[in-house]
Amino acid sequence: MHALSIALFGRAISLPEFPERKDLLGKGMSDWDGYAKPLSKKLGYINTYYHKAPKLDITDTSSDDGQSVDFLVSTDVFEHVAPPVSIAFENARKMLKPGGAFVFSVPYVLQGETQEHFPNLHEFKLETRDGKRILINRTRDGDVEEFPELVFHGGEGETIEMRVFSESGLLKDLHQAGFNDVQIMKDPYFEFGIYWPSSCSLPIIARVNSIPVRVLDWGPKSTSSDGTANPQPSGRSAIWLKIAYVRPGATLELRIGEHVADGLVVTDDLITGLIPLAALKTQSTQPVSIADANTGSSVHVGFLTMAE
Repeated sequence: MHALSIALFGRAISLPEFPERKDLLGKGMSDWDGYAKPLSKKLGYINTYYHKAPKLDITDTSSDDGQSVDFLVSTDVFEHVAPPVSIAFENARKMLKPGGAFVFSVPYVLQGETQEHFPNLHEFKLETRDGKRILINRTRDGDVEEFPELVFHGGEGETIEMRVFSESGLLKDLHQAGFNDVQIMKDPYFEFGIYWPSSCSLPIIARVNSIPVRVLDWGPKSTSSDGTANPQPSGRSAIWLKIAYVRPGATLELRIGEHVADGLVVTDDLITGLIPLAALKTQSTQPVSIADANTGSSVHVGFLTMAE
């Protein structure tokens, strides 16, 4: 839920403090009731299941699911999806509206490649022999395979482990499915008791971004009474934007009302620019946006209030 709050609202918010936004549509994939139920009261969210209604088979979505949600939550599901798992990643991407967020977790290791337990899985069934579960598979070529050493995870249904992801393999799957903005949530957030003693199996936010930049926070949002904001050593006023993504090749312009900020500096996680003097002299509330001068696409950031 911490990752979801960052993805949707650009800041850390505890679930009880989520704003009520029924216009934000989302689906979960067998999510835990502990957060699924309160989340459904806050957002336009529905929890779905593989084995019962409301049902969602991520390997076989319908045309009605295309670009239907602002966010999709999947917690420890994709390790159980029958191969090829690439179909599930592609369908997750197709379900999202432009700029939507896939909030995702699976167990994964840091080294090597993803290990598929049953790479030739086609027509299979599970049997019990001498008290042990055995998977019997008939490949596309008609060969019969038996796998006696199976791993099951908790939960309803046959939650058999199909693979062990690696970090590099997982990132490759996401990128090949079309997710071009992937953020692994590695940082602790002690205020909410979030700390990861290990650097594997961390939550992930994945997006398909056509926007030039994704803004997490910004400021200042108002000027002082003398018409200055965030004064710099030069005496000029400046505005800053904390960011998580810049589209490669974008030529950015930071706009305050009809004015364009000069002295723009762009780093991996921060954009700063000097506020034009003409904007500071305007006693009003002006929109702040950032645009790609090459394509004309833009992102509304907020409003800068000019104090009287």
